[in-house]
Amino acid sequence: MGNLSDVEKEVQISVSIAINNYNYGRFLKVCIDSALNQTYPNLEVIVVDDGSKDDSKQIIESYGDRIISVLKENGGQGSAYNAGFAKAQGDIILFLDSDDTLYPDTVAKIVENWLPDTVKVQFRLAMIDGDGCLLGGNMPNFLHSGDVIDIIEKFGCYASPPASGNAFLKCALDSYFPMPEPEWKIAADTYPILLVPFSGKVVTLDGVGGCYRIHRKKELEGRFVFNNCHSKPSSTVERDCQSKQLIFKTLDQHGLISSQCSKFDAPAVVKNRLISLRVDPLLHPLESDTSLKVLYEGLQGVFNWPDYPLKIRLGYVFWMLGVAFLPQYLAKEIILWGIKIAPILTRRS
Repeated sequence: MGNLSDVEKEVQISVSIAINNYNYGRFLKVCIDSALNQTYPNLEVIVVDDGSKDDSKQIIESYGDRIISVLKENGGQGSAYNAGFAKAQGDIILFLDSDDTLYPDTVAKIVENWLPDTVKVQFRLAMIDGDGCLLGGNMPNFLHSGDVIDIIEKFGCYASPPASGNAFLKCALDSYFPMPEPEWKIAADTYPILLVPFSGKVVTLDGVGGCYRIHRKKELEGRFVFNNCHSKPSSTVERDCQSKQLIFKTLDQHGLISSQCSKFDAPAVVKNRLISLRVDPLLHPLESDTSLKVLYEGLQGVFNWPDYPLKIRLGYVFWMLGVAFLPQYLAKEIILWGIKIAPILTRRS
């Protein structure tokens, strides 16, 4: 978008915030207000409701023409992304989950830090609970910036925030959208996060740009999953594998990568495999996995993951050793302990 002054950027660069929502009426108003209350002027807010059965529709309608509303049949998160992308007129687009929020100056900082070769600006999110109270840590603490193509080729991913912590150059995604909806009913943020870096550089903002809500599931198996995506560790592993396969397939179709698999698993991916294997081995989707095999691949991932601080590498190693080899009841306690202290460990020094 060229070398523009701050004033020229505000005039010339338009931004779309596409909120995707499904049955999160209890969080939706706070999310929409955080988008509407941005200090950056050249902005539109799109709210896509994916067939909610709660009071979401009434909340959306109460905003009138302050937002662009899309009320659709339920089709999954990928279909909500497609609907928001189709409506968006901005040069930059943010896909905001309706249980998350943005700080008022975040869009202004995104535009201010946008460089000519930038295709994504990312930022950390402060973790909050279901009531909006701070948990004390950021999601995530560690991020990769710049040219991340080599990392994607080696690991099938790179260190990125979840959906709400990313702003994309919309034209860099034009050739990838609409995304295939049946394949991306959940975890649709993976798709733009991993495809857009093949068009340019990733920039990371200093500080925190919004809030990521952790609203714990009540099911017993949900205790062993940190985020809100899946209720069982085995489902998380299955989705990790499917997402990687789908991304490599898409990159191959567009002639951007020749390999169909990554050399390593990222530390977080191996962590999910180990949790699934020890919590409920009968449901674990990778039949060839053993504790020793996952530990070995975990060590490879941890020590090849670029730019990782040494203390985090060592922390992963000791955690994996305990989970892999201690009796199951102790391994479960270590997993739960790790989830409990995660906000503390992700505080920035």
